[in-house]
Amino acid sequence: ILMYGVLIALALNNERARKLASKIVGNGWAQLFFLISCLQCFHWVGHPSEQAMLLWSVKMPLTVASICGLITSIILAPRAVIALVLANPVLAWVGTLSYSLYLWHPLVHSIYCGFYWDYVSKQAARAELIQYGLILVVAAISYYGIERPFLKLKSRFS
Repeated sequence: ILMYGVLIALALNNERARKLASKIVGNGWAQLFFLISCLQCFHWVGHPSEQAMLLWSVKMPLTVASICGLITSIILAPRAVIALVLANPVLAWVGTLSYSLYLWHPLVHSIYCGFYWDYVSKQAARAELIQYGLILVVAAISYYGIERPFLKLKSRFS
């Protein structure tokens, strides 16, 4: 997914491409479309299984394309309603934790489901909320306790 972000940045650096993209997706309606598309893809994509690997190989690129469309639209129309909602300080803070969330979510998920499988299987919605809360707490501890102190050292070594 990082590669797609780089490609978006390179494309939008070209004036002609930026003007064309701005005409196509540089508005609030495009943001709404891509947001709904992302939410639908997140709901639909699931995890790959041996039986559904071919279908998953179609779902994932659609999900990535939706995310890229939303990001591009937000860059091109930063004052549209959805861009302003996503700029909310709470969501921006979650974005700050995004790398820690990425690193810790598989481990927390594995441990949580391993210890509480009966609860997870019986109370799926509640168990998911608890799990997301735990992942957020672990990611925040990691960010403020490990990542941020190392980021402060970066200036000394670069």
